[in-house]
Amino acid sequence: MAYGLNPSFGMWHSSELNAFNLADDFIEPFRPLVDKYVFQHINKDTEIGFENRQDLVGLLYAEVRNSKGQKSSVKEAIKNMVSSYQSFCLNKREDIEIMEMLHDK
Repeated sequence: MAYGLNPSFGMWHSSELNAFNLADDFIEPFRPLVDKYVFQHINKDTEIGFENRQDLVGLLYAEVRNSKGQKSSVKEAIKNMVSSYQSFCLNKREDIEIMEMLHDK
């Protein structure tokens, strides 16, 4: 919303019951990062405690690389993707910034 985008209008997510379809689209590329953490640290018997939650939040600072080879944190990468999408929608750029996972946690 800070970029003037309506989060209920997604690119791929389109549920009428989801008010954050676009937000889901922006975080989807980072899902493998979370999936990998969960696969390695959590099972059906794991009680999710403070340390697990802290680690999951810490994934926002995992390092990723954009299509130009520049490194940034996931948090910064999401911001850059949203900004590039906004510019794309306003016909100010011809592409949307895409990220590549580098994190090996």
